[in-house]
Amino acid sequence: MRRLPPALLRLLAIGALVLSAGCEAPPAIPIPSETPPPLVQIATTYRDSRDLIAARAALAGLGLTDPTTAIAQMAQQEAAAGRVEPARALAELAQALEITPAPATLDAVPIEPIATQAQASPTPSPDPGFALVSREDVCERAISRALLEVFTQDPTGQQIGGYEIQVEWNGGADRFFTGLKPEIGPGYGDFVMEPGVSYVVRLADYPQARADTVIAPTCATEASAYAGGVRLVFREVEGP
Repeated sequence: MRRLPPALLRLLAIGALVLSAGCEAPPAIPIPSETPPPLVQIATTYRDSRDLIAARAALAGLGLTDPTTAIAQMAQQEAAAGRVEPARALAELAQALEITPAPATLDAVPIEPIATQAQASPTPSPDPGFALVSREDVCERAISRALLEVFTQDPTGQQIGGYEIQVEWNGGADRFFTGLKPEIGPGYGDFVMEPGVSYVVRLADYPQARADTVIAPTCATEASAYAGGVRLVFREVEGP
């Protein structure tokens, strides 16, 4: 009869001892839930607190060469993935960074005493909303696409971003945000239309601010015809 090698016998013996001891399998290691990217966390915190100084400090800790561009790109990715709230928070932070210069160092700013007299908190006024103030067809051959261009402005006509624009047509819908292309304008956003399709365009938070029957115009040159674009301007209504 052939004998098993001593080494194999020792392994079998160890295995038998483990089984006889009733050793249970180790518990499964819980898989941590997905953590939002740092830029999304910073933007969400800023949207809740409106503390731009803290947001700048957090961004500085990431070591980004161009934080505004990085935030705009992340906002586009979040919007494309259907995550509306993170995209909106990122757009608002990009807008704030674009229009608000970085503060001076503390050594260069004189500290003024803070008055201790209690003041009554003002009653917030209702949001007056937005209105469509301009609509025009655009024939610019250099664009070469049927482009829907949307601008959102404050009551003085200054561009402001971070607003969701909803686009609907027969059998479909889409959305985009203003403020994600600061190189064009801090309140600018766009959408590529299909020639011949009629669209309804509205602000998501202010559905009364809308444009109906938006259709790419037919533009022509001496040589050929092409589909042009439409430019819409929504302006915040000045409150009482």
